[in-house]
Amino acid sequence: MTGQRINLNELSFRILRFDALPGLRRERLDDSILHYPVRHRTLFMFNHFESCTSLRIMTVKTTANPIWIGAYSGQRRLGVDVAKPHASFSRRDPLEYTNMKRGFLKNRSLGPSSSSHPPSVATPKPPPPREAETPPKLTAYLSAVSSDTTSVYSANPRIVCADTRIAKSPYFLYLPAAAGQASLVYIDYLENVVQVSRWSIWRQPAPKPSQPSFRIATAAGKGAGMFATKEIRAGELVWAERPVYATRKGLEWAHDQTRANGIFQHNSLRGLSDSARASVLALKNSYPDEENIDVVLGTLLTNYLGIDMTEKPLKENEFSGCFPTLSRANHSCRPSVNYFWSFPTFCGQFWATRDIAEGEEITISYASLTDTSSERQSFLKSGFFFTCTCETCSLPPALLRKSDARREGLGKLISRIAGSYPRIPIEELEEGLQWAEQEGLTIHRAGLMLHGSGVVLMHHGSNLGAQWAERARDVFRVVEGPGSYNVKDLDRLSKMYRMMATRGIDPMQTLRLAQQLA
Repeated sequence: MTGQRINLNELSFRILRFDALPGLRRERLDDSILHYPVRHRTLFMFNHFESCTSLRIMTVKTTANPIWIGAYSGQRRLGVDVAKPHASFSRRDPLEYTNMKRGFLKNRSLGPSSSSHPPSVATPKPPPPREAETPPKLTAYLSAVSSDTTSVYSANPRIVCADTRIAKSPYFLYLPAAAGQASLVYIDYLENVVQVSRWSIWRQPAPKPSQPSFRIATAAGKGAGMFATKEIRAGELVWAERPVYATRKGLEWAHDQTRANGIFQHNSLRGLSDSARASVLALKNSYPDEENIDVVLGTLLTNYLGIDMTEKPLKENEFSGCFPTLSRANHSCRPSVNYFWSFPTFCGQFWATRDIAEGEEITISYASLTDTSSERQSFLKSGFFFTCTCETCSLPPALLRKSDARREGLGKLISRIAGSYPRIPIEELEEGLQWAEQEGLTIHRAGLMLHGSGVVLMHHGSNLGAQWAERARDVFRVVEGPGSYNVKDLDRLSKMYRMMATRGIDPMQTLRLAQQLA
């Protein structure tokens, strides 16, 4: 950039620190900001260009003393902050980065797209002028950090490159695409973002109960929580909604966009509507100051729930989502609802795992419920910064030890039979189901039945195996709804087991043959 000469016309600057700026008329806007309109064409010489921490800065020389000018940063440590150009000003921003072709992380495990052709998007162009700022309550979070490294890749669908400086930059997809109306931002690499933008699901409303059966209110010692406004029966859909923020885990950021400044997360929220952005900022940030985590990132980390971009979860394809309402549910080691991700509707869902009384708090689980109480408390303290006082954790020591023994035994039993078929007496499996019932762990009861059906099939006959598969299906229908992939798979399994019994097929011989062929 050295020696490049450019014209700046009709720009306005907010001077936060300066030596002298001769030739500029001075206007005081308030007690802390000085406003210097440049009413005439002024020639500047850019002598130096470099990166300073997370910001792009230039040394700008006038006929007198040098000043520092930043790329609309809002950082008080800079000398000058470039303000929004006047409405009539259409000059290309001299601080803008040029978009370029870049490599992308391919992911073939995403759901099918409606077309295999590249998206019909315009040639990458510079970001449009910023829209008018939103009210202070919604934009206060921008005042601390704001280093805009983004660039619009496509207007419809609205896709924004997160950081033009790095080759494998993540991209932000805002849905719906209409300006100022986006209620969801999806963050992934470009190829995946383009595929997701074509899904027909975005033209359909999110299915949800016609009337909520809960209210948001203060929970003693917990902040906000969800409380039933009527009796909710086991198996009832309590609520369903799409996330406002969905992101792939493990995305690559630039080294200067850190957990402490949260620049990446701040930039990702910019394209959301005011109400969508406010719904994220209204959630609780559990991270204390000593953790040195930016408030927006801390809020997201506190409230993430797992989501999937395929119908069945894949460990190599993990995502997180933040929800306006579902993320408000508090933790219990004996939860009253099960969180289930419905990929076909792209919704998070709460299903009542038992009857919930009117006025009772609706809770989910943040921790592994087959861990001991001390292990759960340690996890919750280190990850969410609170101590659990639920009915299980508040048991007297002798009863808490018995609870721990049941939960540990249940976890070990499920791990033992998952993916294998050891010879286990049915009585031992039934005892595990009793442990799950005593601890209120309905989802674990369903899992034990699912894996146990294979064990029963192999060692106790096809008819009995079919019965276990049907029992598992019925419990999964309660905790995940009739559209669950587990419900569909177990329905097919039970029919297959019945067919094997009718035709006299030996399951163990069939398994051995399959292993030999594999």
